[in-house]
Amino acid sequence: AEYNTFRPHSSLGGLTPQEMWKKTS
Repeated sequence: AEYNTFRPHSSLGGLTPQEMWKKTS
């Protein structure tokens, strides 16, 4: 991912919204 320095604390395991879209697509 391009946001390797941007890891938001979430229940998704630290995935960014963009990464979530890719996984759900």
